[in-house]
Amino acid sequence: VVIEAASIMGQQFDAELLPVVADLSRAEVTHILTSLNRDRLVHSTGKRDRYVFNHKITRDAVYQNIEPLRRAELHARAAEELVNRRDAGFMVTDGDLARHITAAAQLMEPSKVVAAVRAAADEAAADWSRSRQAKELAIALDFIPAAQRAQRAEVLVELADAYGIMGRNEENKKYALE
Repeated sequence: VVIEAASIMGQQFDAELLPVVADLSRAEVTHILTSLNRDRLVHSTGKRDRYVFNHKITRDAVYQNIEPLRRAELHARAAEELVNRRDAGFMVTDGDLARHITAAAQLMEPSKVVAAVRAAADEAAADWSRSRQAKELAIALDFIPAAQRAQRAEVLVELADAYGIMGRNEENKKYALE
């Protein structure tokens, strides 16, 4: 369970999130992390409660072998805990939160997914990462029903603008004319 919870967080993960995501006590998680470290599956990064999988293939294999509904549930728990941490004043990026919410989309209201990825797109734009902004906006578009024309149009304009700023004229034109 702990290694599955760690795998949904990515190649590097925060051990402080594991008790909530894995639904285990801190002591149980610490014991299991010690075993995973001894078995050379993960190791500490040297930063407080940060660990990394020793091999990307290990993390990917664990992640891909989690049953899809279970994987979505783990991502939903991670998203909920990240929101709690943000509310408590901890630094949580919109991109990290959106990644978990999108991965748990089958368990979420589409409007919540759209709000999360649009916030991540805004964060990317503020960082001048137009390609990441466009990626997030494209995800948002997938979750906005065709009947919600005004919201779709707003996202399409932002998407066209992002591609225009990157000088990707074909994509700019595609989304501007949609």
